[in-house]
Amino acid sequence: MKSRKLFIMILALVVLAFPVAALADNTITWTNMGGSFSAGATGMSITGSSVVGVTLPNGMATTGNLGTLSLTTGALMTGSLTSGCLSGCTFSATGSMFTISDTKGPSFSGWFTTPVTLTGSKTATGTYTYSLSGGVLLGSLNGGAPMTSGGTTQLTITLHHPFTGGSVHLAGGSTNVTVPEPGTLGLLGTGLFGLAGVLRRRLVHT
Repeated sequence: MKSRKLFIMILALVVLAFPVAALADNTITWTNMGGSFSAGATGMSITGSSVVGVTLPNGMATTGNLGTLSLTTGALMTGSLTSGCLSGCTFSATGSMFTISDTKGPSFSGWFTTPVTLTGSKTATGTYTYSLSGGVLLGSLNGGAPMTSGGTTQLTITLHHPFTGGSVHLAGGSTNVTVPEPGTLGLLGTGLFGLAGVLRRRLVHT
């Protein structure tokens, strides 16, 4: 009888842990617009871009003049700026920096741990759209402990001609950073589920 009560208690813990494991999206998303974008042989940078929106993992969204976004990368690794980076240019993560100063919500500071790619394509209207993407895998929220998991940044630039280096006006973009704690708790729920199975088999045999 005591063994049956123990088994029921373990199952109850598993049930309580599953809502945590079911949190599918633990991502904070910032949107930004404006600012200056520049790229050359020594690296790529964004300065003076305004943060105009943030969406928290619970879906709560805030808009307005929230703060600023800036980033820098290391030197150009592959690709050619003179050809417009239409086949993609890759910049090193060495010496990189990524900062979001949000005065009304969470702020992020960190760096890239994967190379940053700039890729351009021509649209149907004859303009050129450039996408910047890279893994923002290390950093911290609001100056807290370093995060061991992260997200990606996606920024878009629309031009009337291929970008061949120098400085241009930034159209806008978004940055996604994943908060790791709920995922850790989800792993705990999975572990409890496995423990419950082991205990059940032992109770059946006894």
